Amino acid sequence: MDFLETDVLVIGEGSAGQVSALAASEAGADVILLFNGQASSTAISTGFLTYAAHDGFPTEEVFDAMSDVTGKGLCDLSLLRRLLDEAPKEMGAIISKYDIPVDRAPRGFRVRRSAGMRGKDILDETYGSDGAQDMTGLMMEFSSTHGTALFSQLRKAVKASNVRRIKGTALSLQRQGPSIWAEIDGHPVKIAARAVILATGGMQGIYEFTDTPQNLLGDGQSMALEAGAELVDMEFIQFYPLAVNEEGAPAIFLYPDYPSTAKLVNSEDEDLILKHMGVGQSALAALHNWDFLSFIIQSEIIDGRDVFIDFRETTNEEWAPDSLTATFLSKHVPDFRKRPVRISPSSHYTIGGIRVDLNGQTTIPGVYACGEV
Repeated sequence: MDFLETDVLVIGEGSAGQVSALAASEAGADVILLFNGQASSTAISTGFLTYAAHDGFPTEEVFDAMSDVTGKGLCDLSLLRRLLDEAPKEMGAIISKYDIPVDRAPRGFRVRRSAGMRGKDILDETYGSDGAQDMTGLMMEFSSTHGTALFSQLRKAVKASNVRRIKGTALSLQRQGPSIWAEIDGHPVKIAARAVILATGGMQGIYEFTDTPQNLLGDGQSMALEAGAELVDMEFIQFYPLAVNEEGAPAIFLYPDYPSTAKLVNSEDEDLILKHMGVGQSALAALHNWDFLSFIIQSEIIDGRDVFIDFRETTNEEWAPDSLTATFLSKHVPDFRKRPVRISPSSHYTIGGIRVDLNGQTTIPGVYACGEV
């Protein structure tokens, strides 16, 4: 049996895990970052660094809107308060410290995309190969996203630090220590730490139709639960309304970079935005309310009607030359400008997860959780 010991063990190599590992290392701790080599959601994300930004609005007004409207009265108010008070400053510090290229965006920033490059050009030829049939493999092979640039920049910082990156798979979490059992190079290894940080991502992959890496199966949540940690709001999964659902094509979620003249129609050729939302809206503008748009589309599907996005009336001039939507569709639905493309909501984000306090600590002493987990 092999044994490793460290001050801080971070499990997961997405943005949450990498920033946690860097912060602990910079504070003087010995850090192991355990990663399984499978693609993270960060690498294929849209790169929006959104948080409780409230430029031009009173803080209390934003707090009330997020707790009562966005959060439907279900938020942990102490966590929301900390997000509102501290996230803008902390986000700015992370962007500056790790030289992340960003542009201003609504409610935060957006990482600047390396246009014209494959994800593999930015990362490496093997990254994402485990998910070649899902959205990750598509991103890595044919294009890159704003999130690829974010992941790349953070990984560069981790590799330049004193963080020990170890490829392996976490198998179980033990309260004593705390510690974990992991498989590394085919052998069982026990890793003991003063603190364990779970940053393993969500659980969208358990759904039949998802636009995220299919390896997101709730591993961190499961390990935490088995060790006695509390979970909260696990029934809440966010669905992205516009994901391609065509035979032979991966579940490509359509980035909001397509022309506003595109239409959302059903198999009876009804304009769904006009039917459900009235005059003055567009399929692109309706994306500002994912939940309602997903509800509209799924209601049509339940009633026996297929739903499509129709680009036939869009013009060449309306399409951005580096449009991700056009890049992906031209590969897998090459006639997307000549016929409507079938879509449906796809599992996109895990809202619930492991219960934590204001310091990110779970109900198990010494075990923390961050990110989507």
